[in-house]
Amino acid sequence: MARNIFRNNDNFDISQLKVKIFAVGYGYIGESIIIFIMNGDRVYYSIVIDCYKIKKKKKGPYINKTVDILKQHSVERLDILCWTHPHEDHSKGISTLISKYCDEETKVLFPMYVLNNTSDIVNLKFVSKDIVDGILAANRSKNSLATPIGIPYQSRTIIDEFIITNSYNTDETRAVSIDAITPISSYLTEFVNHGICKDPNELSISLIVNIDGYGFFFGGETINKHKETFHKYMSLC
Repeated sequence: MARNIFRNNDNFDISQLKVKIFAVGYGYIGESIIIFIMNGDRVYYSIVIDCYKIKKKKKGPYINKTVDILKQHSVERLDILCWTHPHEDHSKGISTLISKYCDEETKVLFPMYVLNNTSDIVNLKFVSKDIVDGILAANRSKNSLATPIGIPYQSRTIIDEFIITNSYNTDETRAVSIDAITPISSYLTEFVNHGICKDPNELSISLIVNIDGYGFFFGGETINKHKETFHKYMSLC
């Protein structure tokens, strides 16, 4: 796992275990989700889903609220960065996260069939080319864990799993897992066989963060037949 600043030198008091979630966006469209597993007031494990960057004034500076929250919590490297789908409102600022907050141990997730070439099943006019290039460059790097996500039907993909042990009572533990449950790869393959997909939301990655039996669902903008997997996932748990 990529290490946050307090991971190595802090004892973990499970009585101080908490999850902090931030949802930021434009008010009516777009969002970035930041999930911290906390040891008291210190970040132990960090997940960012999409990014929020905006220029509030025409001649003013850009504001990257996702980065601001990471800085406020002394997060230096992400454990997971998930780019759910190629829509601009979910993508602005992703390049900054890759260059400044990801290392060779960060798990970078992006939808399958996003290739920035004629094999794409969606028209990437909805997202800046440099954003896609940054994701794909991370995928091509031998020192990267960037992975295209496509889930087999009636299944799930384990992105990460680990055990938190109470430093003051080693018999007390909490199991953590992060699973991807969409997009369903066979549904996307239908677009390969029958023509381009008109809606990038078809590619949207959704995650379940499970902490000792308590599940947090983050659905991106999952639509249509992919939604069926929510119920199937529950039957697998």
